[in-house]
Amino acid sequence: MSRLTESDLLAWATVNAQSEDNTVNRPLQPLDPKWVDVILGKGDAIRLKECFEVVYSDKSLEEKLQAFDEIELLVESIDNANDLRPLGLWPKLLKALEFEEDELRMFSLWVIGTAIQNNEKAQQAFYDFEALGHILRALEQDKSIKVRQKALYCLSSAIRQNKQLYDQFVKQDGYQLLFQLFGDADTSIVTRSLFLLNQLLKDETIQQECLSRLGNVPNMILDLIPSINDIALLEEAFAFMVQIKSSGLLPSNAKHILHQKLSDLIEGKEELLHLYALL
Repeated sequence: MSRLTESDLLAWATVNAQSEDNTVNRPLQPLDPKWVDVILGKGDAIRLKECFEVVYSDKSLEEKLQAFDEIELLVESIDNANDLRPLGLWPKLLKALEFEEDELRMFSLWVIGTAIQNNEKAQQAFYDFEALGHILRALEQDKSIKVRQKALYCLSSAIRQNKQLYDQFVKQDGYQLLFQLFGDADTSIVTRSLFLLNQLLKDETIQQECLSRLGNVPNMILDLIPSINDIALLEEAFAFMVQIKSSGLLPSNAKHILHQKLSDLIEGKEELLHLYALL
């Protein structure tokens, strides 16, 4: 659609202006569709499609990222997120995970995670397009920390409070991958992974199955605690120990190690002390 110019507006106003004699009426000229966009604004469905056209065009990376940013804002609306399927945009979203540019792969995951968050209809589309496998591969294989962070965000949006997607996660060895991430070199990945595990443990409908799959994870987390300097990660580690206490999975030396860690800290103890008191 061509861009509307000031000359176009002036021409239309001139043609459709009434004469000074108000008794003379002229039929209005048909309104060019491009004027509707100016007056009313483009519908969100059109904006979504046009943004995806930019993402898959030969435009600059900056323009593609701007388009993806607009897509992410649009799918914050549940209606727009649900429109991804009838507009045929889910395959494009998943295909974007193959882009060479880290930023584009990251944005694709960001859009997916936002679209399916607390949205059963979008989660069903996510399931039907077998998107979970794409997310787990990105989480396991992608070299970009930012991409893997968004993959965890997407995974959390998918499997929390959705039994169908949780079951698919289990079948695709999702727990094994999640536990592997506790050994990741990047603190943010470990923190997000442990946060997700803690959220799963809080879900009473899957809590027992989750506990049954932990295996050596409590000892793995406990071994990490002395070397952790990040307060956010420490809070997740302490919260995990509280979560597993009632199940009898708390290692016998856990309180001693946590107490020692608290003694070594100078700042950021408040929440940790509260969690420690629950053990």
